[in-house]
Amino acid sequence: MPREAIEGFIAAFKTAYKPNSTIPTLWMVVTRGALFFCSTHKTRGIYVQASNAEIDSVKLNRGRYFGLRSLTVVFRDLGKEDLVVSMSTEVDFDEIESVLRSLKYQIL
Repeated sequence: MPREAIEGFIAAFKTAYKPNSTIPTLWMVVTRGALFFCSTHKTRGIYVQASNAEIDSVKLNRGRYFGLRSLTVVFRDLGKEDLVVSMSTEVDFDEIESVLRSLKYQIL
């Protein structure tokens, strides 16, 4: 990933997603050039990273009526599986939407 993709921290949002029992809950980190899903684990910090150019759109499922609060990253590469991440109940979806729209992401 180009260096400019990892510079320019904008925000971090807590998820409710644990890839496995040995990795702590992930955080979604938004930078000017990319989205990162990472943990505080010392040796396995970055779980998924995607530059803005790799992302087609982001779907927000606000969990209305007892549904799962989640975020789905849809990749431009049709061969790459979408990333679905459950989000913490502490997360404000309006704030996520505002941040992602300011970076010109297509929000579904």
